[in-house]
Amino acid sequence: MLKRGNINAFEEIVSRGKLFFSKAGESLEKANKMKSWPAYEKEAEKADDFLAKALEEFNKAIEIDPNIAELYLLRKKSRVGMDDFTGDLSTAISLDPCCAEAFYLYGRSLLSADPVADVQAIEYFSKAIELDPAYSDAYCWRGKALICAGRNEDALADLSKAVEIDHDHLEALSARGILFEESGRLDLAVLDFSKKIEITLETIEVWKSYMNRGNVYAELGDFENALADYDKALESDPDDMGIIFLNKGLLYAKENCLDQAIECYTQSIDVSCTCDPFIYYLRAHAYARRMEYDRSWEDVHKVIFLKGDIDPEFLEYLKKASGRTK
Repeated sequence: MLKRGNINAFEEIVSRGKLFFSKAGESLEKANKMKSWPAYEKEAEKADDFLAKALEEFNKAIEIDPNIAELYLLRKKSRVGMDDFTGDLSTAISLDPCCAEAFYLYGRSLLSADPVADVQAIEYFSKAIELDPAYSDAYCWRGKALICAGRNEDALADLSKAVEIDHDHLEALSARGILFEESGRLDLAVLDFSKKIEITLETIEVWKSYMNRGNVYAELGDFENALADYDKALESDPDDMGIIFLNKGLLYAKENCLDQAIECYTQSIDVSCTCDPFIYYLRAHAYARRMEYDRSWEDVHKVIFLKGDIDPEFLEYLKKASGRTK
């Protein structure tokens, strides 16, 4: 048993840890509302610093009293990376078998560390839901685990339950929108991504929401709305302009606007951090359709150099159309 003086010191340590943890949450919340990546990174760094300080305090507290489940849970949440130190969660669960959050975080750690650990992760999420039937995050992540397990309709039910509990649950809306898109329920996908835009409008992540909805509009054949969403995504200071230019190029190519398609593919190549042979392959296709066969061959050679795949039928077509063999 702790002496009175030690109890006071212990409580001060725990209070400091919780204060640092709270400040980290505030910094992350500010970071997510920033509209430029440098500003986002500055706040995110502050959050990491506060988490490091919180972790130090929780380590001290656990050393003094190793029998409090909440401390292990807080220490786990203070560590950067969901796949580290599941031992803290095991200890928290052993000390408090009714802690829904510990089961939820354990499931997330399993899934983050190994996506094929979906069956075990589902069990932990299910236990969290059993303990707290209104746990929207647990429904959302069980839904994601069910997607990994190939059980899309069950996943859809869980993601919908998460949205029912929390109408603004961003991750659930995003995952459900993608499921709707993949299953051909495009009108429903548009609704989810429109809601996602509404939620993320004042955040650094809004470009992804516009791109998601733009992709669905493209599948619906709604050229104008798809193009408008891709342009809005580009205006929103995205951290991956390459994927937006790529999708915009595919949209133009589908409409047979080859000049614009080639321009977008070129912009995607210019801004991308990695050399993706698929983009060169798409541009080779566009050049061939525009009968610029020498340029098409140049991109084919780049695809080969980058060890990308080339459709044999396209290669045969290019050989016949250009009168060249390589």
